[in-house]
Amino acid sequence: MKKEYESSSGADKVEAIARGEKEKRGEAEDRREEAGQEMNRLEEDKRREAEAAAARVAAAQERRAAKEEKQAAKEEKLAAKEEKRAAKEERAKGRRQPGFGGWLAAVVSLSVAVLALGAIVTVGYFDLDAARTGMEGGYREAVYEFSEHVESLDADLAKARLASGNYEMQKLLSDILVESELAEKCIEYFPVEERDAEQLTAFFNRTGSCARTFLYKLAAGGSLDEGEEEAIEYMYRTVRQLCEATPALVRSAEEGALEELVSPQGDFAAAFGELSAPTAEAPKRIQQGPFLQAGGQQEGAFLKDAPALSQREATARAEAYFRGHGVRQLHMTGKTEGRTPAYTFEFTDKAGREYTAQLTERGGYLLLLESYKACSAHNYDAENCTDIASAFLERCGYASVRPVWASEAGTDCCVTFVCEQEGVLCYPDRILVKVCEDAGIVTGVDARAYLANHAARELPEARLPQSRVEENAAARLTDSSVRPALIRADGREVLCYEVTGEYGGRRYFAYIDADSGETLELRVVVGTDRGEVIR
Repeated sequence: MKKEYESSSGADKVEAIARGEKEKRGEAEDRREEAGQEMNRLEEDKRREAEAAAARVAAAQERRAAKEEKQAAKEEKLAAKEEKRAAKEERAKGRRQPGFGGWLAAVVSLSVAVLALGAIVTVGYFDLDAARTGMEGGYREAVYEFSEHVESLDADLAKARLASGNYEMQKLLSDILVESELAEKCIEYFPVEERDAEQLTAFFNRTGSCARTFLYKLAAGGSLDEGEEEAIEYMYRTVRQLCEATPALVRSAEEGALEELVSPQGDFAAAFGELSAPTAEAPKRIQQGPFLQAGGQQEGAFLKDAPALSQREATARAEAYFRGHGVRQLHMTGKTEGRTPAYTFEFTDKAGREYTAQLTERGGYLLLLESYKACSAHNYDAENCTDIASAFLERCGYASVRPVWASEAGTDCCVTFVCEQEGVLCYPDRILVKVCEDAGIVTGVDARAYLANHAARELPEARLPQSRVEENAAARLTDSSVRPALIRADGREVLCYEVTGEYGGRRYFAYIDADSGETLELRVVVGTDRGEVIR
């Protein structure tokens, strides 16, 4: 029995050991299975985390790409605006009055980086960082130069208040004329809308015109009267205020990034508004005096007595004016106030050219038309373009004008029209028209001078016979012609004879006073890269 018990006990031990080993193997397998599951779970977590991280990276890249695309679009828009300004300045060179125009063009060298940017955009290349730097630098340079010109004007006008000698006053007026034109040119490069700069630009324009008028008067041996001295005092007080407000404008230009400079709600816009405030309205006695008359900015009776048009009527008038352009998508974008309130329109023609036009609220006359798309071919000559411009002006209600000068620049033809009354050419009533020689359509009009000055005049009698002027002209000039004309001289309209002819291979225009026989103006035709201009 004892052996049997021992045998049974040994078997139990073996069985227990085997069972223990089996349990251990089972536990090991369970642990391995659990470890495998844990590894799978960890790998799944890692995979999910990697996918989430990749999604976050992709989303961030998309946001960054969208932001960069938006910024690039904004920069391209700003660059296009600068290109538009450059194109406008190029056209304005051909319209600048003689005397200081060529010299000013040589002196003024604003915003080289901005102009270079316009060329870059034209060929399709765009470096975002370089563009930002160039545009910011161009804006700041314009502000710095503007500040210098305002300071010089302040000093010159302070001296002019007390100057008594004719020679000294002429020197000061010459400096005032130059500095005011340079200051006006600087404003064209400011990052502000043209309508916001209208008052300040008009002030410098009238200041320069006033200085020119006074200068002519003194050069002819005259003297300044009480009203003209009061105009100088007004210009001094206004420039003094501008001089005091300019440092804030300079600081805003120095501290602001590009987005801040171009923002209508930015510090620069606010500082510019403060700067323009003193020029908002001249005292009534100044408005009626030589300061306003010299600038030719008075509202003419021609518009004052015309009926006011509603927006719907103005839109219908615009559609009628531009029906020959094959108008697409014409819509009104706003209304400008000021001395000549006008409705602003934008439209596209059948060739895809974009236009901006302004029609006066009173009368619905075409005030301005601008298009910046270049023409590419010479399909129409100057004579054809003159006929096209004449027909367009007649459709716009300007029937009493006649062409007096046409100049071709590239594939554009610019034609000057003036009002004709009783056979007299009235040069203050001037309209400039640009015709595209490629398509044979009008792409630009400036009728501001006509609408400001046009009126039915009581023309004076000429004391000097036209036959005598013709004899003198034929004695010195070849291919000469003489016709009566009305021009503005010394701040007033003067009846004269316009004499044209050639001398020594050059063509000249002379304006002879029909009363005294004195030469009021002498101009010469000059060939430029913009065509022939009269200076």
